[in-house]
Amino acid sequence: MNTSISIVLFANHGVLAVRDAVHNLEETTDGSTQIVVMAREIREDVATYLTRLCVRGRIAGFGFDPKGIARSHCGMDGAFALTEGRYLVRAQDDLRYEPGWLDKALSVLKEHEDIGLLGLLPPRSPRRRGRPPKPRSDAELCERVDWRSYVTRRDLWLEHERRLLTEEIGWDCPYQQVLKEMGLQLAWLPGRASEVEVDGPSLEETEGVPEGSAPVHGGPVGAMHRLQQIHRVGDDVLATCLACGNTELEVLGVRVEFCEAHEVPVGLSYTMRCSACGARHEEEDLQFRCPT
Repeated sequence: MNTSISIVLFANHGVLAVRDAVHNLEETTDGSTQIVVMAREIREDVATYLTRLCVRGRIAGFGFDPKGIARSHCGMDGAFALTEGRYLVRAQDDLRYEPGWLDKALSVLKEHEDIGLLGLLPPRSPRRRGRPPKPRSDAELCERVDWRSYVTRRDLWLEHERRLLTEEIGWDCPYQQVLKEMGLQLAWLPGRASEVEVDGPSLEETEGVPEGSAPVHGGPVGAMHRLQQIHRVGDDVLATCLACGNTELEVLGVRVEFCEAHEVPVGLSYTMRCSACGARHEEEDLQFRCPT
């Protein structure tokens, strides 16, 4: 795995949202980037799903931050220890990224070493007065970066961490202030990320992910392509055998489940076998629901 780039995905809305977000990151990068996940609350369904992703190598690790964003406002201080990359990326499960976004962002930072922080969302404060010249690669200078998603360099974050230990933190984002004190610029890259309405419930509002929280299927056009398969035939899955208590099951087969009213694919069912006693198990993963 290429660990020169670490993406930290903050999961705030449950299994459905983090699954879609991981899938989006995989589709829009080359697959060699280190992805780690920081989940907002410690829940069994979230922990089980992240463990599966980790075992299968789709993410490099995960952690939990029940208190949410803390000293650094963006929460990256709690996730930093999980990362290895020379470049650090902050992402959220309610954002989606366009193909090529990461290569474009890295090209800006490599070409312009005076840019210390490159945002991927429009800044929430006005742009600099006087319409300053844009850096090349179409990045725009700004006074403050939207901290929900950005790219920066690891050595700069290490300096930020050092100052956190010795200096009082103000109300504004301390990392951006540190970069300004170091004489570095803030900028953002238009057209690379956007907000979405997540399908999963807020973690503060529910203890589970019931079938009714899934989005409606939207009809037959492209329905099969919207399904996301979380297990593959032959995978060893971390799950408990109800017959003997063993915690490893082998995936034997996958079956598509349909909405009975419209004959539209709405999910998948997995047939598994216990590696210890051979007992068969079925696991249903309904991702959509009937609109009626």
